[in-house]
Amino acid sequence: MRLNRVLIILLFTALAFTGQASTLQIPTIKFDYHKASIKPEEIQTLDKLVQIMNEYPTMQIEVTGHCDCREHSKRLSLRRAKAVIAYAIAKGIARQRMQPLAYGATLPLNDCDCKANTDCAPQLLAANRRVEIRVMKVEII
Repeated sequence: MRLNRVLIILLFTALAFTGQASTLQIPTIKFDYHKASIKPEEIQTLDKLVQIMNEYPTMQIEVTGHCDCREHSKRLSLRRAKAVIAYAIAKGIARQRMQPLAYGATLPLNDCDCKANTDCAPQLLAANRRVEIRVMKVEII
């Protein structure tokens, strides 16, 4: 738990000095192919997000949804981002602290490119079906 706090403090310090948004050090939330429902194995990660947001009540985040190259749907990636936001709202986090964004398949984590007929391993495709959390604003009180 102490390591998490150190990472968060370092993250907020970088945000304060640079004025730039930064990706929160929480594992990405993974999704099944063509699905936007929260997988049971992602609940622990989402609970960690809720815990951090409760510890830092001024934190505002961007919830970015992504797809693999076979899905390439901004609508699906937005549904994924909104599913994460809905989970946090259900746990008591205010909606106005979270902004959903949809990137579709425009920001892959790897070189998997369906248009180039790249033979992509299933785990490479799966890595791109995700939601990431970016800290947009926080005030350390």
